[in-house]
Amino acid sequence: MNTSKNNNLMGNDQKQVDLVMQTSLHLLPLIMNNIPQAVFWKDRDLIYLGCNKAFADDAGFSSPEDVVGKTDLEMPWKDQAELYRADNRRVIETGEPKLNYEEPQTMPNGSTNWVRTSLIPVREDGQVVAVLGMYEDITERKQAEEAIQESERRYQTIFNSSPVMFWLKDTKNNMIQINEAAAAFENVKPEDLNGRSAYDVYPRKQAEAFYQDDLQVIRSGKPNLGIIEEHTSPGTGKTTWLETGKVPVRDENGKVTGVLAFAVDITERQQTEKSLQESEERFRRFTEATIEGLVFHEQGKIIDANPAALAMYGLSDNSEFIGRNLLEFIVPESHKLVLQQMQLETVLPYEILCFRADGSTFPVETSTRIYNLGGRTIRASAIRDISVR
Repeated sequence: MNTSKNNNLMGNDQKQVDLVMQTSLHLLPLIMNNIPQAVFWKDRDLIYLGCNKAFADDAGFSSPEDVVGKTDLEMPWKDQAELYRADNRRVIETGEPKLNYEEPQTMPNGSTNWVRTSLIPVREDGQVVAVLGMYEDITERKQAEEAIQESERRYQTIFNSSPVMFWLKDTKNNMIQINEAAAAFENVKPEDLNGRSAYDVYPRKQAEAFYQDDLQVIRSGKPNLGIIEEHTSPGTGKTTWLETGKVPVRDENGKVTGVLAFAVDITERQQTEKSLQESEERFRRFTEATIEGLVFHEQGKIIDANPAALAMYGLSDNSEFIGRNLLEFIVPESHKLVLQQMQLETVLPYEILCFRADGSTFPVETSTRIYNLGGRTIRASAIRDISVR
C-alpha cells in the first residue's frame, strides 16, 4: 500500500515537471519573438542554428526558419562577416563572453545601422558547443551622439579660431575654458587658467569687478554688453583696456549655470580718444584765451564759438548762437560779399557790418579758413571788432 502511494506521488510530481517544461517551451518562442532585441545562435562552425523574429527581419527573411543553415557570408552584412566571425570564434575558443560592444551592420536596403552586441558561449558537458548572440539597434542614439560631437567640433573651431577673446566661467567666477585668442592675449596656455578662479589669477580689485559684472548677468539672466574695463594680463602684467560683453549660459532646463564673456582690445582706441580729448581741451583753452572772436560754421549753420565772439555779439551763452544761420548776425547789405568770399575760399581779410543781440550794428574785419574733418567741411571765421579803427 505504501509503495503504491509513493509511486502515485512520484507520478504526480513528474507530471507537474513535464507541464512546467511544456509551458516553458511554449513561452520561450513567444518571449523570444516579442522582445525588441535580436537574438541568434550558431554552432562551432559559425552556421546559424536559429534566431528570433527580430533577427530574421533584420536579415531580410520572412521567418526565423529561413536563417537556419546560413552563414554571415550569405547575409546582407557580408561586408562585416569576417569581423563578426572573428568575434564569434574568440568567444568559442576562450569560453569568455564579449558583452555590450558596438559595431556596424548593413541592412537589406543597403543602409548601415549601429548595434550594441553581446556574445555568450553555450556549453554542453563543460564544452563550448555554440555561441549565443543578441543585439539592439542604437542607430538613433549613435547619430545623436555623432551630431553632438559634430556640434562640439564646430563650436570648438569657432571658439578657438575667432579673433574675439572668450572666457567661459561658472557661477563662482571659476574659468571653465578660454579660447586661443584670449590665451595669446593673456600670454598663458589655456590649461593654465582653466578651472582657476579669477581671484587666483588677476589683481583683487580687477577680479572683484569681473565677479560683480558676472553676478549681474547670473542674477538677472540678461546679457551685459558694452562694458569698458581695465585689464591686467596675468602672463605679462601689462595693463590694457577691453570692451567686454557678458551673456548667461543655461542648461537644458533654462537654469543659468555660468557666463560667457567676450572682449576686444580697445587700448589703441582709448589712447586715440584720450589724445583727441586732450587735443580738444588744448584747442578749447586756446580759443577761450584768445581775444579774437572765432566762429565755426558748417553750411552756414553755427556749430561753435569762443567767448570773445559771444562778447562781440552781446550774447551770454553759446546756446544762443549754436544752430543759427551765420547770416542772421550780418546786415543784409553784406550778405552778397560774404557769400562771394566763401565761394572764393579766400583767407584774405575783408570788412562787413554785423548785428549785436540788441539790434545795434558794428563793423567787423573777418577772414575764413576751411578745414576738412571726417568728411565734413568746417569753416572757421576770425572776427575782429574795428569800431575804434
